[in-house]
Amino acid sequence: MANWFSRRLTAPGARVQLNQTEWTIVEEVDRQDLSADEEDLRISIEPCYGYALLLCRPSQSRETQASAFMRIYLQTPMLNTEGEDPIDRSQQATTYTPSELTALQKFTEGGVRYTPRLLDWRSSQQDESRPVPGGFIIWVVWEIVPGIRLGDDFGGDIFWTLPRSERDAVRSAFEDGYKTLLEYGYLIEFGRAKNLVWDRETQRLYFVGFWRCGIHPSDRWTPKAFVTFNLVKTPRLRRMLSDPDWDGDPQNWEF
Repeated sequence: MANWFSRRLTAPGARVQLNQTEWTIVEEVDRQDLSADEEDLRISIEPCYGYALLLCRPSQSRETQASAFMRIYLQTPMLNTEGEDPIDRSQQATTYTPSELTALQKFTEGGVRYTPRLLDWRSSQQDESRPVPGGFIIWVVWEIVPGIRLGDDFGGDIFWTLPRSERDAVRSAFEDGYKTLLEYGYLIEFGRAKNLVWDRETQRLYFVGFWRCGIHPSDRWTPKAFVTFNLVKTPRLRRMLSDPDWDGDPQNWEF
């Protein structure tokens, strides 16, 4: 994986001024390179970019612990053009608005209680030292919500440690939250239990992880969402999820 992010951007202690305040990096969490070649870009709706996911805090805060997540979107060159001169790479420069930023803006402005609040952001152009001079570099900062994440990349094991009454409460909140996200036009793509955070103290559920999000004209509420987010167990999961006409028959489900 190419390393497009300099230490000046992502190292612990690095500072960056965004639209509202200055933020200090606490720790790097993840990094992805989503570069593509020219042929792939012809059918893609997104430009080449990489992102770094970081923990951060307001620089003026006395607290040293992280209070927010930051994602940095950085335009990168098309594959096989990385070694070209900066002036040639600058010809690839374009603008971009991440769906994550748009979604969090709408949720925050609407006072949605099922998602993290957008805290800050900024969009700028890369200078001559960056991968695509004149290309986009975008910072998005959102709050760390309280609670426990209900799953991981392998399923919803944490959710299934909760007592039945609490699982029922999660599912009830999930249905309300899912319908709210539909109204705002942004669902998490390939959402799973890892995209749910449950605050046991307040009985509040949060949807997190909007890096990939959007909505299709056919999207609507159906109990099938319980299955995809690992909130029920069904003996025929693979067939059910691959059948577009399956509408969530709860027979033989485990709740």
